Amino acid sequence: MLSVLSVALQGSVILFVSGNLFAFLLNRQDALWVRRRLLPIMIGFFAFAMLMPSKWIVYLALLAIIPAMARKRGDIPALYLVVATSLPDLDQPMVVGSLYLLNISKWLVAGIGAAIAYAMLPPVKNEEIGRRFDLPFVLFLALQVIQARGNNFTNTLRVETDVIASYLIPYFVISRSLGRPEDFRRLLLAMGFVGFTLSGIAIYEAKRTVLLYTTITHRLGIMETISAYSHSRGGVLRATASFADATAFGGFLCTALLCLLPARGAFRARKYQLFAFFVIFVGIYMANTRSALLGLVVGLLVYDLFRKNYRSLFRNVALIAAAAVAMVGIAQFSHSMATRIGIAGDAAETTDYRKLLITRGWEEIRKHPISGVNPGQAVLSLSDLKQGEGIVDFVNAYIWYGLTTGIIGMIAFLMGFLLPAIKMVGIRHRLNRIAYGREAGAVVAAVSIYYAVAAGTAGFGGRAVMIYFSILAVGAALSGARPPRRVFPAAGPTSIGRADTGSGSSTEGAMLTVAAK
Repeated sequence: MLSVLSVALQGSVILFVSGNLFAFLLNRQDALWVRRRLLPIMIGFFAFAMLMPSKWIVYLALLAIIPAMARKRGDIPALYLVVATSLPDLDQPMVVGSLYLLNISKWLVAGIGAAIAYAMLPPVKNEEIGRRFDLPFVLFLALQVIQARGNNFTNTLRVETDVIASYLIPYFVISRSLGRPEDFRRLLLAMGFVGFTLSGIAIYEAKRTVLLYTTITHRLGIMETISAYSHSRGGVLRATASFADATAFGGFLCTALLCLLPARGAFRARKYQLFAFFVIFVGIYMANTRSALLGLVVGLLVYDLFRKNYRSLFRNVALIAAAAVAMVGIAQFSHSMATRIGIAGDAAETTDYRKLLITRGWEEIRKHPISGVNPGQAVLSLSDLKQGEGIVDFVNAYIWYGLTTGIIGMIAFLMGFLLPAIKMVGIRHRLNRIAYGREAGAVVAAVSIYYAVAAGTAGFGGRAVMIYFSILAVGAALSGARPPRRVFPAAGPTSIGRADTGSGSSTEGAMLTVAAK
């Protein structure tokens, strides 16, 4: 028990220090929001889950927290994100006898809680949101449905129920809750807050060789398919924080960093924003994920291109080139650096494995180019690529979807990343006339292209894909956003509202609202 209390105290202190440090970097209003609304969730759930004797109590708290804290629908997206990332996955199969029904996870339970809050709270009046662009998410959902084939009807139905409950419910709630510019801004800032705070955890985990959130999983009696402690590179443990593996964690940190790019106004000064970038980058380094670094480079360039900030683009290209040359140079003398960038050690072996996966994958795709095969057959066809863990590691998601849904499915999978970016470019002129619209659109485009790159080098799947689906929800809401109505003085001296009662002067007179063209 003392060891549990010790881990709970260590984790809580790190979260407290990291969270308050992030709040210190912000302006007063945003700092208060972080300290009063977000940080208590991160610290509270970590300590609560560590000390509770049953996972079902934790699930109940997950279910209740968002309805209890959300004051309006616009609060739900940020709260969902923070709640879902404040705990490890907590995957628990729900079984009746020998019959598998559903896989319970933090993403599912938090999503149901968000849906309850959405149903309880009234819609915001006069939201300038029209028809949303849901096609990218629909493509991903359709691909999941196709992959469920090859089983009996009841098993297929259970798989589809799992997908709908875990992905569709949170996506719908987030995309329909975002309505005001402040909602978009706070969601992206919350993403940055979680990334910064968990980077503090990552630094501690890598240096002390202990995975704090994995302790919660063990404490609650939740079985792991593969131990998180088996994820190491060059003899160094890879930090995972509250995610199932280091790759998913590194991908989330890259997304968090990209979400902070437009948050200049939230920070007290530019130097504080740069410090936040630095801390998150160190977290990515501790996760030791090359695909995250590669995708981050692409995401940064896309962000500048979207905003047509060519000076920043050229500066970033120069800095990235210089950093790449420096790392390659250091790698000639440092085995640790050589391992991290994939030119030596076990990292070089994974590079060779990726090449072999592409070669063998295409051989199998050519056998069933239109329809593909079910996932079980796909794994069996590549059994010669099994790794030491006894699995075929599909680190290239395009190969996986090509095997299971055919070439058409592979193209649809790619379009799930490209369409949001294309849509944001198509409505960029309109977004320029919406408060925080251009900035949020740039983030959606950058994150979408980042995941398009990362999917080819690290795979795409698991519950953590809800991070990307949350960004898709932002893009869907932005696509329906309309410029605010412009207000013009009435031609006559007519007064309304407070002026009628004598509580205000007639110069406050009637205002006519005209939709901006």
